[in-house]
Amino acid sequence: MPTPVFSTERNVYYHSFRWLFLLGATFSFAVLLYQLIAGRTIILVVLYSYLTVYMFALGVLTRIETSASGISYHNMGLYSIQTSWDNVAGVKNLPLRFLGDTRCIVLRQPAAHGWTNLAIELPRAERERIIPLPIHGAWARIEALENDIRRYTGHEVL
Repeated sequence: MPTPVFSTERNVYYHSFRWLFLLGATFSFAVLLYQLIAGRTIILVVLYSYLTVYMFALGVLTRIETSASGISYHNMGLYSIQTSWDNVAGVKNLPLRFLGDTRCIVLRQPAAHGWTNLAIELPRAERERIIPLPIHGAWARIEALENDIRRYTGHEVL
């Protein structure tokens, strides 16, 4: 009997505006330093500190990873969804708040770890079972991501 060959291939997909988020974080950090040096009010320092961390998190932490063993979605370091391909029910258009009809990977069983309360565009009951795949260019290399979904699940991507 032949020995099975296991692939260690892992693909990582970042937000397509990642460079813009990192540029925004750099600009925000520069303004924060200026506010500190100028002795401005604490409210502006807190505001620019928050913006710096938020933009940096969007640019560095938000990603989707695929491999032969499954898929994982990391949302700004607040929560992640990690599951095997067997748990993927399919890719469907779902009505999401603020985004309208959006392609989403829908899971059979919840698989989220962390705090999902900031994912306000998703229905509260479904936040642990949905990975959004917006059409409007949110993910860089979306075609390769869709090919991974097809290859590992057999589900057609709308």
